[in-house]
Amino acid sequence: MASSDDLSQVMAKLGFQNTRAKRFIELSLQYLTDPPKTNRLHKSRCPTSTPKKRTPKKQISLVTTVEDSTSSPKGNRKKEDILQTPESVSSSPIELHARYPPTPISHLPGVGRYALDSYRIFSPTFRGGGAPRDEQRCLQNLLSPCDDSKDPPEWQEVLPEDKELRKYLIWRWALEGVHWEPGKGVSGKLGVSDLWNLPHWS
Repeated sequence: MASSDDLSQVMAKLGFQNTRAKRFIELSLQYLTDPPKTNRLHKSRCPTSTPKKRTPKKQISLVTTVEDSTSSPKGNRKKEDILQTPESVSSSPIELHARYPPTPISHLPGVGRYALDSYRIFSPTFRGGGAPRDEQRCLQNLLSPCDDSKDPPEWQEVLPEDKELRKYLIWRWALEGVHWEPGKGVSGKLGVSDLWNLPHWS
């Protein structure tokens, strides 16, 4: 295995070469010790971008102290305690960021949201065989669903944050005749005229 110094020299032009070298070595050792297996999922350490919402089960009565705007002759200001009833306490849903779904690579060092999204979209080991698998078939039968299975392919459940992954999914969903919005998901059918507005890569 290459030493940390050797890797640092190779990646010197990228910047942060010492940190990168250390992470590469940690990743390689973990991969050799406990390689990813499709039948074994690991808990992910990063949250999703879409928060879950829940309404608090209990409303707490609060006691607040307010000052009366009318001063007494002696200059002392009156204070009044107001008891807030459960109805007056805000019952707005609390946003909780859900943890990212478990994957076969979630245990590897340095694996974050971008790596997990990419793996679920492109890996042929996931349900559906990865998004690129049916691209050619979709192009031949444009704007028609390409997957006949009951369960949706794994890539169709991913809502990436990276702008390039989002561009790819907009294009990939379009091959299925579906309009897909970043951060939201499927939003309707796609027409032939909409194909001209698809993102492109230069």
